[in-house]
Amino acid sequence: MKPKEKARPFFCANLGQPVAKNSNKVPIYVISGPTASGKTTLGVELALQVCGEVVNFDSVQIYKGIQIATAKPSEDEKRGVSHHLIDYVDPNVNYTAVDWARDAAEKIADIESRGRVPILVGGTGFYLRTLREPLFDSPKTDETLRQRLRAIHKRHGVGHLHRILQRVDPEAASKLPPGDYVRAIRGIEVFFQHGGVTIGSCRRAESANANNSRGLGVGKVTTEKAEVIEDI
Repeated sequence: MKPKEKARPFFCANLGQPVAKNSNKVPIYVISGPTASGKTTLGVELALQVCGEVVNFDSVQIYKGIQIATAKPSEDEKRGVSHHLIDYVDPNVNYTAVDWARDAAEKIADIESRGRVPILVGGTGFYLRTLREPLFDSPKTDETLRQRLRAIHKRHGVGHLHRILQRVDPEAASKLPPGDYVRAIRGIEVFFQHGGVTIGSCRRAESANANNSRGLGVGKVTTEKAEVIEDI
């Protein structure tokens, strides 16, 4: 019986180029791909060459105690390279993309402060997008307010919610389809919980911050799907 061939990653990237035109700093390296595609090996090899440290952006590897189908690197596989944000939070914690982006930014700053190079390795693209283009920092849901709005929806229908949203945030209301009561409720919540600030204003402020963000030199690891499944 022919032995199974190990999935071989194909690395396609131009890691030396920043993607943000206004970036005047060295880009942050990113290696992305599916589980068991060879990201860990490639990340470690790059880290050894550029004096780097790895920052995980896999939404499963970040949790403690979860091992199945996560391909968390062993100490031997790390080869002495520091890895951050792996086995980092308890599975019972509601850890969001915003939380990861904040923690990753802190790790990146710490790594660079020591004269080393951050290398992001993982497969959760939403985490990466949140680092590049931060989501606005919305307050936790006010359950009392939400229950009141749901009661209004049940009693008076979605049209009534849209009329409320039209009064407090015409811009958001104009972009919603007539039956979208979920986003109507969220728009109203943001307005009242932010003290009269609209969703659009929050997003524009975050977009302005994102325009000053660092460039990410992105590499992608690909393999045949069947090989990856067999390797897992």
